[in-house]
Amino acid sequence: MKKLIILIIFANNQLGGNIMEENDERYQKITPEQLFITILEREPTEEERWTGVESGYTGHRPTGNNFIDLFARLVRKYGKQDGEFFAQKMGVERDDLYRAMIAMTGLSLPEWVNRYLLLAATELLEQTDLSITAIAKRLGFSIQNFTDFFKKYRNVSPKQWRQRRR
Repeated sequence: MKKLIILIIFANNQLGGNIMEENDERYQKITPEQLFITILEREPTEEERWTGVESGYTGHRPTGNNFIDLFARLVRKYGKQDGEFFAQKMGVERDDLYRAMIAMTGLSLPEWVNRYLLLAATELLEQTDLSITAIAKRLGFSIQNFTDFFKKYRNVSPKQWRQRRR
């Protein structure tokens, strides 16, 4: 049964669609948690390959939505930036980017970016020996802004999180 489900997911991803219930005609929102795999440089696992992730991937599952895939790559590459920055990189108007993100993800642009970066920060704290300053810099934060950001979402400092998870 598990192989059948994986095969269906693989075929669905190859066609660029979202898996939907038979009677579900609603658009499936694309959240950071659904597409994020890793911020680290590594080859995809066998399970990830079954879901359409190819060698040399960009750290997230392909969504079949070029707009969201591009946006996720930019967030991964540049980290914490404002909407104007991302709009310029994507060649769209800022207001159009904000509206598109809400329509396609159900989240505001800043909330989508924050959730993506929280996943990346959590992984870097748990899986690497990078200093907290280096992690903050890699994700586009000052050290104080990173600490405040992390505390807001995880209710502990990055240092405390790392100590508890190791």
